[in-house]
Amino acid sequence: LQKHFSGELIHPANLVLNELKENPAYEGRRKIGIIGSTGMIESGVFHRYLEGEGYEVIKIGPSDQQLHFMNPIYKEGGFKTGQFSEENVRLFCHQAELLKNLGAEVILGACSEVPLVMDQNSTDLPFLDAFQLLARRLVEYCHQSKNNHVLQA
Repeated sequence: LQKHFSGELIHPANLVLNELKENPAYEGRRKIGIIGSTGMIESGVFHRYLEGEGYEVIKIGPSDQQLHFMNPIYKEGGFKTGQFSEENVRLFCHQAELLKNLGAEVILGACSEVPLVMDQNSTDLPFLDAFQLLARRLVEYCHQSKNNHVLQA
């Protein structure tokens, strides 16, 4: 697409990779625990970027994925219905502990649903939100683009 597009394509996996490499808070941390939908995890989109740079991506098993990610979001009374019960929040946030037990050194929120429930206060590991990085980069890009255009009367 980049060949046919004059703008900048911004990919959240690139932003995550840059943040891991450039932010001293992540220095020496190579095991990234990923939290995201089953479809996103199965697609391997973040895996390809991170593993290609020597990071190890850690994910929870299929039954834990269903119990701790998919159910709290999609079941009746889940987050997608606008309801945030204590039980669903607890189940969802427990993913960070499961990933830590599997050896994760950083928790990566890799789906747009993650920041609805989790942030740095949800885990004692460093927490990285891919879509917060994306939002920040898009605002920077729009601000730069606006300042680079000369308005003529």
